Formats: sequence, structure tokens, C-alpha cells
Amino acid sequence: MEKFNLYSEAFIFISLFAVLILVPCFFMIFVGRNMIDQIGRFPTKTALIQVKAVLKLLGIEVITFLMLIAFFNRFSA
Repeated sequence: MEKFNLYSEAFIFISLFAVLILVPCFFMIFVGRNMIDQIGRFPTKTALIQVKAVLKLLGIEVITFLMLIAFFNRFSA
């Protein structure tokens, strides 16, 4: 059995993957916080506020998915 000696490469891989996951999570936090604030101010417009938030979340999810696909394609070859 060979000794593992690729610590710097593993650190770079883990760091990139963590950034790809954590950055969209922070954007989702901001969207959710803004949505809760707006619902607190305008409770009768809840449906409209939620639709606006879901459109933003869908955009974040699509961009994140594309970045993960690019990450996979880069490191799988």
C-alpha cells in the first residue's frame, strides 16, 4: 500500500468544493432573510413575496448546478 502524499492537492480540491457549496448557501440565507422581513412588513402580499423569492432561489440553484457540473468535468478527466 502506498503512502498518501497529495495533501496540497487534496486541500485545494476540498477548498474549491466547499466554496462551491457555501457561497450559494449564503445567497440563500440573504434571500430568505429578505423574504421574512418583507412578509413581516406586508403580510397580505405573502404569495407575491414568496414567488419573488422562489425565482431568486431557482436562479441560484441553476447557477450552482452548472458550477458543480463544471467542477466535476474539470476534475473527472
